[in-house]
Amino acid sequence: MQEDVKKEIVKLLDIGIIYPITNSPWVSPIHCVLKKGGIIVVTNENDELVPTRTVAGWRVCIDYRKLNEATAKYHFPLPFMDQMLERLAGNKYFCFLDSFFGYSQISIDPNDQEKKTFTCPFRTYAYRRMPFGLCNAPATFQRDAHLVLNWEKCHFMVKEGIVLGYKVSCAGLEVDKAKVDVILKLPPPTNIKGLDWNLPFELMCDASDFAVGAILGQKDDSANYLVGDVIPKGMTYQQKNKLVSDLKHYFWEEPYLFKVCSDDMIRRCVSGPETQTILDQCHHGPTGGHYGPNVTTKKVLDSGFYWPTNIKEAHTLVRLCEACQKTGNISKCDEMPLNNIQVCEIFDIWGIDFMGPFPKSYKFEYILVAVDYVSKWAEAQALPTNDARVVITFLKRLFCRFEMPKALISDRGTHFCNKIMERTMKSYEINHHFSTSYHPQTSGQVENINRALKRILEKTVKDNPAIWSKKLDDSLWAFRTAYKTPTGTAPYKLIYGKNCHLPFKIEHCAYCALKNYNPNLIAAGPYVVKYQYPSGYVELYGKDGKTFIFNGHRLKQYHEEDNEPREAVAPFFLKE
Repeated sequence: MQEDVKKEIVKLLDIGIIYPITNSPWVSPIHCVLKKGGIIVVTNENDELVPTRTVAGWRVCIDYRKLNEATAKYHFPLPFMDQMLERLAGNKYFCFLDSFFGYSQISIDPNDQEKKTFTCPFRTYAYRRMPFGLCNAPATFQRDAHLVLNWEKCHFMVKEGIVLGYKVSCAGLEVDKAKVDVILKLPPPTNIKGLDWNLPFELMCDASDFAVGAILGQKDDSANYLVGDVIPKGMTYQQKNKLVSDLKHYFWEEPYLFKVCSDDMIRRCVSGPETQTILDQCHHGPTGGHYGPNVTTKKVLDSGFYWPTNIKEAHTLVRLCEACQKTGNISKCDEMPLNNIQVCEIFDIWGIDFMGPFPKSYKFEYILVAVDYVSKWAEAQALPTNDARVVITFLKRLFCRFEMPKALISDRGTHFCNKIMERTMKSYEINHHFSTSYHPQTSGQVENINRALKRILEKTVKDNPAIWSKKLDDSLWAFRTAYKTPTGTAPYKLIYGKNCHLPFKIEHCAYCALKNYNPNLIAAGPYVVKYQYPSGYVELYGKDGKTFIFNGHRLKQYHEEDNEPREAVAPFFLKE
């Protein structure tokens, strides 16, 4: 196709229709379409003679949509299609004329030529003569054209022909059989994608003197307006204004609907089963991490998807997630207070700590965790032992990736407080600070990471703890791509300057709409506790008889003298 564009550009340059130009404020892209030639008669599958236009190559057109929006419209009376067909039908002979470079016969004012600039793979050019694609071109041609005919495409004294998709002859108007053949050969639909089961179906019928047709379809005023700028008939002035106001932040880009959100991010609108698939991936997928509803919602929005009930569905998903309900978070009273830290750059201060021992997983029993105090970026490695040798190896790899820090914070364990560690820190000129004994708040950052990774691992390994070492990398990925309140973003975006390309293609959105959202998560009870498990979660059943598992810490406190498991107790109401 590029060769066809080059030939067309050279031809237009040779005859003086275009000329090279630079620094024009008006530049439009090119678009190639098939160029039709003369009319020939062919035989279709039913041995019927069908007049058909031949394809004579590619026509280079210019996309002047942006220019047309800024152009004042010129109104000149043009013939209506139905009136033209009525005048043609029933005549005995016809003459079909084709103009040679029809629009190009009209010159453009020199002051306006730069507005017709277009770009191609070679350079930018401007038209001296009127091109296709301008909104005022048909009216101007109808008013001022002086025809220079193209003899090869002209037909004189013929008894029938194709005009505007119809066959005209002395018998009147007929449907173009070539177009009918194309419709008959269309494959039947193989899926129901695109249907909105919330909208009513309508039987849409049409008929003529020769045929009748009907389809089962749906009407969506929003889609019609966005796709074709069509406002349904019968709407009042207020209804039209409301439709335009509701859709001003939406636009249609075949085949999807997009919304420009309040943070100026463009997100694709989704609906139906696709929303549940996206939520599942963001919550308990490989990089989900079983986070709460707010973080899960943010991961959905970070991926570039939007639907109006996103927040509500995320709360429902987390509430019904068995792994999340079985593993409750640490009580608020045990959280460490937030303390100010000194001003420093990313990767200047690292905290380091060991987790374990855990049940043996492919010879590994410990996890060595390191976190950057500024960006909250975490590194972790499964290790078989917790001695000084593995710590030194881990730190050397860490420094090679993220440069030498100014300080390292750890507890006073023998794996951190020893001669080998002291010599290594001195050789790298790193200040090694130790936390206060029996006071873990001193290294609060790394303790927070320990809790987060442990929580994610507990929910992902489920009943098979022997595989925790294989799930460690996925847990790290989930933590790095999750929103962190102190930094106002995810560690991955803070380090790399962009959102992580997650498995389901999800992007970033404003958090202010989420953190203040506190919906009523569960409909009114009463709910009856069917069974209480030692770990704290309970099994409930409601008035409809359905049972589900819920975190016992979220229920109103209820105590009896005996704390043994019981089959049924007094009704509980869930907290709002």
